[in-house]
Amino acid sequence: SSDVCSSDLAAMQTTIVYLASPPEVRARVLGILSVCIGSAAIGFVQLGIIANIYGAVAASTFTGVAGLVAMALTWRWWKLI
Repeated sequence: SSDVCSSDLAAMQTTIVYLASPPEVRARVLGILSVCIGSAAIGFVQLGIIANIYGAVAASTFTGVAGLVAMALTWRWWKLI
């Protein structure tokens, strides 16, 4: 079950980004996706450190709030991208 979900994610994350992007910017958008996937390890380390100090619930809450703040701060540029 976990392997099926992992393979679904791997196939769909790129496909959705590709299909949702205008043809003239697809290469750039897929490049950004690759950077995001590659930098996930930094977030996982941060999540682990916070969980080790404050617990898993606090770490998950902090990470979720940080993501929402990042989305809120970049909202006005979404249409441009």
